[in-house]
Amino acid sequence: MGGSERVVGDALHARPRAPSWVLPVVSVVTLVTALIDSPGTNVWAGNGTLFTVMSGCFALASWDLWATWRHRRLVPDRRDQQEALVALMVAALGSTLLGAFYVVRLALFVVAGADSWAFTTFAGSGTTTIVLLVVLVAVTFSVSALGYDYRTQELRRRATQDDLTGILGRTAWIDGARRLLEKRAHGLDDVVVVVADIDHFKVINDSHGHATGDAVLTTFADAARDAMGRGAVVGRMGGEEFAVAVAGESPAVVAARLEKPCRPLCVAPADGRTTGHDRELWSRGGPRGGFS
Repeated sequence: MGGSERVVGDALHARPRAPSWVLPVVSVVTLVTALIDSPGTNVWAGNGTLFTVMSGCFALASWDLWATWRHRRLVPDRRDQQEALVALMVAALGSTLLGAFYVVRLALFVVAGADSWAFTTFAGSGTTTIVLLVVLVAVTFSVSALGYDYRTQELRRRATQDDLTGILGRTAWIDGARRLLEKRAHGLDDVVVVVADIDHFKVINDSHGHATGDAVLTTFADAARDAMGRGAVVGRMGGEEFAVAVAGESPAVVAARLEKPCRPLCVAPADGRTTGHDRELWSRGGPRGGFS
């Protein structure tokens, strides 16, 4: 179960997986322990090493699943993701429970011994069977839900993201911004909305071609997304128009964060005019000021 949860977690979370040498090393250690142990008792290969390996695997699975859950909660467009978030939480809780349980089994095995009252009562086969059955039911639901979520991710991506720039499309951005405004209506942080467009974009297309224009759009979108961070809602409204919604920041701070990476992107087209970006800020539901 720990291995399957790590596979699901890695598939849903875009970051490096665990080192590839972990499983081979664990297998070799278990094999060596079994070879040097007594076949009549098989104490350490069947118990001590097993408890250590299981504790480590479930700890890795737990860490991975909680990281994935935190990552998914920060996604600006979370439509149709609630079931996956619940499944990730259930799987993470199950891994945490099993990791802690096998740590207790290992501690009781080493300190009190396999035949002690404490081990047989709190970590014996009967207790282990109950814990595994309960977690197995939860993990089965979680793996099924996460498998469905993984298979439909590409469909949701195409429905919500702009194909060219990779940021949110118009409809998905409006939904994300609306959710931020709804949170503000419940007394949370103010929301700042930035609407920006690239100056003289038609001149760029006419002078350098549509491929260059596409590259300009992609570069601007990447710069805006990187500048605002994961909690912001960044989208393309259409053409060369973009929008950003972010909570908990002042308009001046938002403008400065966008200005720093975007200013170096300004170019001089053939007619000599500087091509930059126009922006207008809204805060607390109304216009706060525009500048170019």
